[in-house]
Amino acid sequence: VVSTQSTGFTDLFYSDHEIGHAIRNLQSWMSAQPVKTDVAYAFEDVHLYPEPRGVVLIFGAWNYPLQLVACPLIGAIAAGCCAVIKPSEFGVCSTPVIVKYFKKFMDTEAYRIIEGGPALHNS
Repeated sequence: VVSTQSTGFTDLFYSDHEIGHAIRNLQSWMSAQPVKTDVAYAFEDVHLYPEPRGVVLIFGAWNYPLQLVACPLIGAIAAGCCAVIKPSEFGVCSTPVIVKYFKKFMDTEAYRIIEGGPALHNS
């Protein structure tokens, strides 16, 4: 059993910090980055443009159920990617809360949550 203080710090505080970090840096992450080139391209304007690349698969864990799902999801959404989330089957109390509040506060077009245990993996 995890204490309330531990949950508040490790899951909630860390996830909240990650959201703030993404919001503060999103503009610079999205901007084109100049690339150093050799003499052959000296007069060219060469940049790298960040683009989303597919879907992110996120596996949660029982010990930090929100943090280990939310933090990778924050990065995936900041990168413009969608995500498939598989919370731990051992988080019997946390998984329903994650499902409920993700559906309530997040765009369901950006992610899917898959629930289940070993039977799901073997099918």
